[in-house]
Amino acid sequence: MIMKHKVFKELAPAYIEEKDAIKKDKSNIGYLKRRGKNRKKTLAIVASLLGIFLVLITAYYFVFVNMWQASSSNVETNIQRQGTVVTLLFKAIKDNHYIIITDVKKGKGYTDTIFVYEKRDDFSASSKLLKDENGITYTFTDENTLLLDNGEKKKLRDDDRVSIQYKDKTDVIPIKDLYKD
Repeated sequence: MIMKHKVFKELAPAYIEEKDAIKKDKSNIGYLKRRGKNRKKTLAIVASLLGIFLVLITAYYFVFVNMWQASSSNVETNIQRQGTVVTLLFKAIKDNHYIIITDVKKGKGYTDTIFVYEKRDDFSASSKLLKDENGITYTFTDENTLLLDNGEKKKLRDDDRVSIQYKDKTDVIPIKDLYKD
């Protein structure tokens, strides 16, 4: 019995150390498992937040930044005459919408095609610069002559027209008709 007790005393510290090492290894393995699960959860959360962010940015672009060709029913078009100056004015009918026009000069020296676009107010500084009305101006010297931006005079023919392009239709107006009351 003394022998068993002596052996036990000699082996006890090694046994206790081994037992502690096993517990430590088990806790390390548990920590690594938990860490792996936490990493997966973290990656899932980051990926979800990134996806939501991309959806919001895309929606903001299509709703506020993007401009699209305006439907003729969303645009009020007026012709203003002051002496020999005629202005085609375009205004958005909907609140918080703006009309942006682009004009095309096809080498004739005057605007012959107008594209009408619509844009929403996006509360930015550039949006505040947009006007409620946009227009294209024609200056006549007489009913058959148009004064161009560069100072030259252009004799109008019967086939000289301005085309206004909307999303759903195209209006064509003879330029000579702009001069008439």
